[in-house]
Amino acid sequence: MACGVLCLAMLHACKGNRAAVYEDKLSGEVGQILVVTEAQIKGEPFADSIKALFGEEYPYLPQVEPKFDVIFMPVKNFTGVFRSFRNIVVIDYKKDTTACGIYSANNRWADGQEVVYITGPSAEAVWQHMRANSYQLEQVFEQVERHRLIAGYKRARSKDLSKLVEYRFGVGVDIPKTMVQRVDTTDFVWISLETADISQGIVCYRYASSQLPSKADTLVLHRNGFTRRYIPGPTPGTYMQVAEAIPPELTRLRFGADTLVRMRGLWDVHGHAMGGAFISYARLNPTHDSVVVTEGYIYAPRFTKRDYVRQLDAILLSHVVE
Repeated sequence: MACGVLCLAMLHACKGNRAAVYEDKLSGEVGQILVVTEAQIKGEPFADSIKALFGEEYPYLPQVEPKFDVIFMPVKNFTGVFRSFRNIVVIDYKKDTTACGIYSANNRWADGQEVVYITGPSAEAVWQHMRANSYQLEQVFEQVERHRLIAGYKRARSKDLSKLVEYRFGVGVDIPKTMVQRVDTTDFVWISLETADISQGIVCYRYASSQLPSKADTLVLHRNGFTRRYIPGPTPGTYMQVAEAIPPELTRLRFGADTLVRMRGLWDVHGHAMGGAFISYARLNPTHDSVVVTEGYIYAPRFTKRDYVRQLDAILLSHVVE
C-alpha cells in the first residue's frame, strides 16, 4: 500500500513532457487526419463540416477532446514528408459522374499508412456521402490507430509482466516494458508507469460469477472494492474509486468468438481532488466460474487524455481477435 500512496502523491503537482514507449516512421501524430483536396477548403463550410464529422467528442474524458484532429492541404502542397502522413483522406472531384464512392488503400506512400479516397461530382455530393458513411469512416481510422499501437506494444512488451497477467488471469496482454509491478495478489494485479508527468496504469482483477455483468453497478462494486484495498490515494484514508458524478457506460462487444463487456468511465480519489479516465474489459474465464477484468487508467492533469486512453485500449485488446 505504501507504494500506492507514493505513486499517486508524487503526481499531485506534475509537469513536463509525455513519455514515449516506441516510435514509428509515419509523420503526423496519433489521432491526426490529413485531408487533401484539389483546392484549399480551409475556412470554408465544407471544411467545418469535415472537422465536425471527425471531431465528435471522444467519450468519457475529464475534458472535451475531439476523436480526431483534422488538417487540410491542397493537392499542390502534398509532397515530401506529408506523403508519409499516418492518416489521409483524399477528396477527388469527378465531374463526369453523378455517383460518389469511398475506398481505402494501405501503405500507399508509407508502411502502416491508411489512405481513404472519397470521390464525387461536387463538394456537396461528397459531403452528403461522407455524412451517410460517417461511422464507417471513423471506424477505419479508429481501428488502424489501435492496430498500430498494438504492433508497437508487441515490439516493446515486457515478457515478465505480460506473463504475470497471463499466469494470474489467463488473459494475453502486451504490457509495455516502461511499466512496473506495484501489487500482485491472487485476484488482483496493479502495474503502472509513474513519471513526473503522468500515472498510466493497468489493473487486473477477478471475481466469482458465471455470467458477464449486464449493469455497470456490478463492475463498479467489484472495482471499488479492489481499488479501495490496493490503490490508496496521497493522504491517509483516501483511495481510488469510480467517480459518481457521471455514471460509467457499459457496452457488450463481440470480438471473433469472444464476448467482452467494455466499461468506460471516470475515476477519482475518495477524499482528495484528483482523478482521470479509465476503460476496462470484462470476460468470462474458460471454466465460466469467474469474471476477469482488465483495465487501464490515466492521470495526466496537465495534458489531454485521448491518446493515453487509446494507448490503454490497445494494450487491453493486444491479443483479442477482431
